[in-house]
Amino acid sequence: MGLKKGEAIENAKIFLERERSVKGSGCPLGTSYFDVLRLLAKGDCSGAYEKLLETNPLPGITGRVASDPYEVTQVYNRQGQRISLRGIERFLDDMIPAGKADLSSRRGRQKIAIVGSGVSGLSAASWLVRAGHSVTVLESAHVLGGSLSYAYGEFSIPERALRVLLERLRVQGVQFMSNTLVGRAPTLVELADEKGFSAVLLATGSGMVKPLLIPGDASAGVLPADEAMKLWRWMRAGQESYTTSAFLGGKVIVVGSGTIAFEVARTAVRLGKEVMILVRGAENEIKAPASIVREAFEEGIKIKTFARPVKVEADSSGCVKGLVCHILDYRVDQAGHLNVVDEDDSELLLEAQTIINASGHEPETLVLKGTPGLEFNEQGCVVVKDGGAATTMRKVFAAGRVTNLDFGLVEDILSAKRAAGEIEKFFHS
Repeated sequence: MGLKKGEAIENAKIFLERERSVKGSGCPLGTSYFDVLRLLAKGDCSGAYEKLLETNPLPGITGRVASDPYEVTQVYNRQGQRISLRGIERFLDDMIPAGKADLSSRRGRQKIAIVGSGVSGLSAASWLVRAGHSVTVLESAHVLGGSLSYAYGEFSIPERALRVLLERLRVQGVQFMSNTLVGRAPTLVELADEKGFSAVLLATGSGMVKPLLIPGDASAGVLPADEAMKLWRWMRAGQESYTTSAFLGGKVIVVGSGTIAFEVARTAVRLGKEVMILVRGAENEIKAPASIVREAFEEGIKIKTFARPVKVEADSSGCVKGLVCHILDYRVDQAGHLNVVDEDDSELLLEAQTIINASGHEPETLVLKGTPGLEFNEQGCVVVKDGGAATTMRKVFAAGRVTNLDFGLVEDILSAKRAAGEIEKFFHS
């Protein structure tokens, strides 16, 4: 439910009392939490929020789903509850109104197009518009927010949190255009050379799910995680009259170990389904934050590790009835290396009516392929120079998971910050 003002101020004062004994890693975004807390402890919520925005453009998002800094230190309030710095971020973002647009202090005259309205796109938009530039965000879908609009359950990032973020950016001067598929209309060349933009930032993310590539994966009842989440979240946002759970069977298997696997599983549980998450390896290979895994356990989701899907079993009508798996185990090879291998005669059939594929993603670059001067690596990601943001195409930059599939939420934000800095340097070069 979030913190009330009195609770947030009291928590800030208590955490400040422990400042010298705090251990563990601070905020990877570089936020000086103690500067924020000092302002909050004085009741200056607006000042605390502005200090927070200097390094974190999405506090309403990180405050809900990012790992908490200084996790080694357990600081408790007078009610015996652990004080969460991310919870304080969320409080400030929820409390401070968007205000009114004031564009009189805009210093720059550069027009920048950002392709994609997900984490990296919105982060870069925030920094660039605060630097005084004219920013237009182009989104291919009819819903703004990129993965923020569907990849998390309503219980993690409610629709209102994204709505508040978009409204704040609009107030700052960011313009949004939905239903605009860059690569077709307009092409990237047209955007960079003919539409009057001084720079273009590609922030299209990794919205394409890798196929399972096992026999039977085209059976009715096998769904990509992103498509399932889009259906649930976007239909809910549109207040559609029909139920979103009708296409799910009573037993659901989610294949994957990342955050979206747990988000889709926890959403399915809320739709009244019996859910199992299938992990191809040990527990330590689960990529989702520990807090999300713990909550999934608490909500009754089963997690099956050391299992590898090999075939989707379908009935005579072509509908899913189960998932055939091989059980995995550790073996030491002749060189003394520990490897995960299939156990002999270990085939196992897991009953299910729906299989949701959350096993991995590919970069959202299909419509950009063939763009003159733009290069891609073997994974399909946009190539950037020297680990930065500049692509092989003049005036075009890239940030987030479209450049590196291993990026998480915080890495996406940092990548956007680096890209915004490089675009600024490009204007002065």
